[in-house]
Amino acid sequence: MNDDGQPYLYPPELFSVPDSRQPSDWITEFGDDGEQYSYPEPLNKAGFFEDFFDHKPEQTLMFWHTLNRTLTKTA
Repeated sequence: MNDDGQPYLYPPELFSVPDSRQPSDWITEFGDDGEQYSYPEPLNKAGFFEDFFDHKPEQTLMFWHTLNRTLTKTA
């Protein structure tokens, strides 16, 4: 999330990963340049984030529902 509370793709070199474990219900894929994309299953559909950033209601609702459910699990 960026400072505006929106999803954002940050360059991987900004991160160090001390623990590479991921939630078991996330799907991981790799891009053409080796970049890693990991999302909960509902957000891992082709075109999901394009639709989200186009403010389509179904994707907007699904994003916030999934994020809130994920944050609730960690609390």
